[in-house]
Amino acid sequence: MSFLQALRRPRLSNACWRIRTLHSSQSRFTPSAGDAVKKGEASPVEAETSAPQTLSSCVAGTPLEGVNWLKNQAPVQALPDEDYPPWLWKVLEPREFDDPEKAEKYRLRQINRKHIREKNYMSTQ
Repeated sequence: MSFLQALRRPRLSNACWRIRTLHSSQSRFTPSAGDAVKKGEASPVEAETSAPQTLSSCVAGTPLEGVNWLKNQAPVQALPDEDYPPWLWKVLEPREFDDPEKAEKYRLRQINRKHIREKNYMSTQ
């Protein structure tokens, strides 16, 4: 970690705020492979793989806190996965380039942006 990144860290007073997270993984609720399964029933792992996979981290209709930033706005609720555009589920995946020259140019631009941010931050100090 660079010295500048350490300076940009939030103070301890901000670290004590409770951060709410939702997880789509049900792995902690599925029984282990050593658990007994009755005859004629599919194992929970098989049942989970045969069911349609959920993409979002919360169930449709869940109120999303912090999204409604206008005054007197009705609470924003999560929609079903089908109502969101397909590109939304790929936004956080890293970019993949076919051409290595484009990949190198992208990497250099990211490094340059980071250096510019650090330079601008230090000029304000």
